[in-house]
Amino acid sequence: MKKLILLSVAFLAVCASAAAQDETQEQPRKRGGFLNALKKGVESSTGLDVSNEALFVYPEIGVWKISVASCVGNRDLGTATLVLRVAKISGTPSRGSWCLLSEAETSDGVELGFGTNSADPLFNFEIGKPIEVPVQIIGGVPDNATALNVKFYIGYRANAFEGRDIPIAWAE
Repeated sequence: MKKLILLSVAFLAVCASAAAQDETQEQPRKRGGFLNALKKGVESSTGLDVSNEALFVYPEIGVWKISVASCVGNRDLGTATLVLRVAKISGTPSRGSWCLLSEAETSDGVELGFGTNSADPLFNFEIGKPIEVPVQIIGGVPDNATALNVKFYIGYRANAFEGRDIPIAWAE
């Protein structure tokens, strides 16, 4: 409940600052600008540092909970292996579901290629039991990239999930 109130306050602060900007000045649009502004609003109103936190956008609210288990980059190969921790938190269990990446880019907007899907693409999601899902190996990752933005599907291609600002831990 506390997070909801804080996010609401941050959202209102972002809206107020956007309304106060001069509308006659045209500025280039940056992908993720609203989400970045929302994070800054949370930081300024709460004092919490959320700049290095991955943010997930859900197509259905209250059905899934997703977090990053790991995102490990290999500078020599130019790849990143993304593993998500996924839990279904309401509804009916999903049996034989897959997790498929549909878009990937660096936080700077550089589009990336896809490698292979996980070895076992079917997962059983029980209510309230998180499992680690190796999503995909992402190729063409520049060695100076710090974070990834991804779009992926779980079970069907009707609604996409989005992960923003997923930090890359580069292997030594």
